[in-house]
Amino acid sequence: MVEGEVSEETTKLKNLLLENNATQTTSVQPRIPAPKNITEIGGYINLLRELDQEQMLRQVLASVLGITMPKK
Repeated sequence: MVEGEVSEETTKLKNLLLENNATQTTSVQPRIPAPKNITEIGGYINLLRELDQEQMLRQVLASVLGITMPKK
């Protein structure tokens, strides 16, 4: 739907969805050094799982991967 525009209404809806997505997410600046290899990423995952820190795990992974997290 986002790429296929068939009418003016569809175009308006697409623009609304894109605007909503842009305002509902935020960039996450890394607080940890970029991992040098997959082993370091695994270490982050294992540590946070052992500490039962699922929310922090999601934030760390988003930071490492450079993706946005939804605002709460």
